[in-house]
Amino acid sequence: MTEEQQSTLNENEPAMSPSGSASGSGGTSNKMLVGGIVVVVIIVIIAMAAWLTNTEAAVAVVNGEEISQKEYDLHLRSLEQVYRAQGQEVSDAQRKQLLDSMIDRTLILQYARENGITITDEQIEEEYEQFKAQFNQEDGYEAFLTENSLTDEQFRDDVETQLIVQTVLDTQLEAAGIDQVSDAQIEARYNELVAGGEGQDVPALEEVAPQVRAQIQQEWQSRVFTSFVTELREDAEIEVLI
Repeated sequence: MTEEQQSTLNENEPAMSPSGSASGSGGTSNKMLVGGIVVVVIIVIIAMAAWLTNTEAAVAVVNGEEISQKEYDLHLRSLEQVYRAQGQEVSDAQRKQLLDSMIDRTLILQYARENGITITDEQIEEEYEQFKAQFNQEDGYEAFLTENSLTDEQFRDDVETQLIVQTVLDTQLEAAGIDQVSDAQIEARYNELVAGGEGQDVPALEEVAPQVRAQIQQEWQSRVFTSFVTELREDAEIEVLI
């Protein structure tokens, strides 16, 4: 074979890759297939990451602490069950009120942590058992958990949270002298009720004094709570995300 013929044959042979395989159309197809698989995998990973982010999304951020969509939805379902039982739907205003109450609770819990306000395991257990005692049978409590999409552990956590919130509010009420309703204040409120009930048969002061005292205390509690939470909100960084 002449050198010219050998050269022609070499030109017609497909080029070889470093591994010894031909780099023609078959190799190109394989590379395209592998590349396509990699792209699909990346898309799936991105989609999964987005899904996980959405399920853990926050509805609000309070001083850097998130209130999760999951927690909000849990409370919303409970609220919807209450209104549905009355043949009503939860309005947008009530949804906002729910979120506001969750923000207020978060602020109070933060205040408790900052000021070392805690409760004991015994207090939690006592409150937990008192609640369970409202049900005639154990399955009644289990039905309550199911209806509210709660586990026993989650409910215990809710009991602890509520006790901490109540403890904080009690300290505020005590500081405001909420239990020190005087006889003079009771009598003055009674006289107002009598004056506003012209033509009505109003019981004697001695008969209604406890109810009048409770009414005054309730008004004070509401005023103290509102003032306390307003102060917490003024000093807080709150971002609502829904």
